[in-house]
Parts: sequence; C-alpha cells; structure tokens
Amino acid sequence: MSFSSVVILGAGGHGKVVLEVCQAAGLQVAGFVDPGFEVGFRVLNLPVLGGNELFSSPDFIQSYQFILGMGNLAMRRQIIPLLREKGVSLATAIHPNAVISPSAMIHAGTVVMAGAVVNAEAVIG
Repeated sequence: MSFSSVVILGAGGHGKVVLEVCQAAGLQVAGFVDPGFEVGFRVLNLPVLGGNELFSSPDFIQSYQFILGMGNLAMRRQIIPLLREKGVSLATAIHPNAVISPSAMIHAGTVVMAGAVVNAEAVIG
C-alpha cells in the first residue's frame, strides 16, 4: 500500500521535534493526533486532526502512516497496543544529518534525530 503522508501521534514538544525530523527527511506530514488539543488547533502550521477516536475509522487508519511523537513513556505504552490492534502502518524518519552504519537495522516507527550516530550492527526500533 502506498501512503502519501504521515500523521504524528502527539502534538507537544516532542511531536514538534518529530515534525521537523520528518520534514528534513522529506516526509509529507498531514497533521497530528492528540486528544489534548482541539481539532483544528495548529502546531507549527499543521492541524490537530483529532484524538484517539480517529483510530475507530478504518479509512483514517488506511490513509496514513503514523509516527510516535510522544515523549511520555507511559503514553507510548498505552498507544502502542492500540496501534498494533488496529493494524496501523508505522513510518520511520531519519534526519539527513544522522549517521547510520550500513549494517545497522532501523525498524518501522523509529525516529532518528539530527546528529545521532547509529553504529555497526545496532538494532533500533
């Protein structure tokens, strides 16, 4: 399946950083999913599309890839089982200023920030 854009899960501080990594990596970002913001609220000029209720829509899930933009580990642990249950597709974003060994393995859903160095045979995901 081909996706035209990604949606970032979380519109707070970490979500903003993830947005900029996605943009630097050349990914088209449609907006954010975050139950803590009103629908339409703009974060760095992109809209909050809604909250977790959007995962009840098969059309929504099948239209985008998703990438975690939540810095809070407890929230990540809550959302990951929901994502797996719904069968969402996870995007990977690697900043062009990251250094990745050719023997490293970067799994879906990973964000590699600018300046990161991923050495030989590292597994990230």
